[in-house]
Amino acid sequence: MERSINSCLAQTYKEIEILIIDDGSTDETKDLVDFFQNSDSRVKYYFKSNGGAPSARNLGLTKANGSYIQFLDSDDYLHESKLAFQIQILRQDSTLDLTYCRAMHVDAELTNLDKYWGLPLPNNSSKYFQFSWQTMCPLYKIDAIRKIGTWDERLKIHQDWEYCIRAQINDLKICFTEDVLCYFVVHKGNRVGNNLNLSKIESIELANRIVYNRLRDTNKVDVSLQNLFRNRFYYCLLKYAAVSAKEKIKNLLSYLIHNRMDGNFIKIGISNKYIAKVILKVHAMNKK
Repeated sequence: MERSINSCLAQTYKEIEILIIDDGSTDETKDLVDFFQNSDSRVKYYFKSNGGAPSARNLGLTKANGSYIQFLDSDDYLHESKLAFQIQILRQDSTLDLTYCRAMHVDAELTNLDKYWGLPLPNNSSKYFQFSWQTMCPLYKIDAIRKIGTWDERLKIHQDWEYCIRAQINDLKICFTEDVLCYFVVHKGNRVGNNLNLSKIESIELANRIVYNRLRDTNKVDVSLQNLFRNRFYYCLLKYAAVSAKEKIKNLLSYLIHNRMDGNFIKIGISNKYIAKVILKVHAMNKK
């Protein structure tokens, strides 16, 4: 967190407020923030009971007074020119709602891992599926946040993907630049945790249902996009099979049939948790 706060204080654009939302921590977070508050009046601290990243961001939105919004998780940090550069873009084109950049993956020693968040928006329906930016990549106008709405507090993971897609469903005007202006810190192990955690599988499914339902209800689903979501839901089915969540499998199958995405299931995969785990392992290897 100290590095994250310092990266905010180091911004060349100085007229900012830095809102620290403590999501129920039990460590020395408050002592660290006290140190910063005593040296810089722009730092403000708010404590809340643990509710997850979406609820922390939503509390921050209720406390924010600025014309622009920058989200930043405590592990990550910004290039010193990020805000100045992106504010200039938004001021040069008053029709823009947000602009986003790329984020470099670095390890705990800040070594470049040669991997990046941030992709240009496709000129087809896959823009409603692609995870085009990570949470800290965009700078939003406050009016854009009002158009998108608050973060969905039901989601434990994939809430950043859902928010990204929701911005596009609402037809916001968006500008992408190739500049690397923020840094995503990758620790040993996965920050998300156990990929076969039932509550996280449920969150993936729910995020995709929320997005797909919005797209369907706004007539944005074509065959190509439906196939992308079908594959994502099949992936959820395999994960449910791997943890023997039979009722979840039944409910998701019903949803897919209702939305005409049932197709030809690999039924042996979703009926046997050991086979499901093998399929998931092969899938993970193919992604590398």
